[in-house]
Amino acid sequence: MLGGSSYANALQWLDSHLDGHGLQSATDVAIPYDLPEEAALVTTFETAQQDGELSALAAWFDLAAHVLTEFAETHGDIEPGPSMVRCWPHHFDIATYVQLEYGDFEDARGIGVGMSPGDETYGQPLFLH
Repeated sequence: MLGGSSYANALQWLDSHLDGHGLQSATDVAIPYDLPEEAALVTTFETAQQDGELSALAAWFDLAAHVLTEFAETHGDIEPGPSMVRCWPHHFDIATYVQLEYGDFEDARGIGVGMSPGDETYGQPLFLH
């Protein structure tokens, strides 16, 4: 879908969809962490050489999104409770953070439940907590 699109065009597309749902545009958001150099240098989105690579990755994220959303809904009675399921761009994992106590994230107890697509340490997708 983004094959050949520039970063600016992708951001414009994202902003139009966010605006359509009454949400803040992505253009106005300052990222509070440093992106990996290779991600920061992206100027165009290219389609992968083999569609199977992206299809497999998409299937893992789709599975994780469904399982984690169900998990968060099932455990919605926990106070303060689970966050929305998010893809965390600084790790490229998908997770919900279940806050077990009120307070700031530095001191209050909580647990992350999610799926990592793998990294240099473990080269395959895994669910973790």
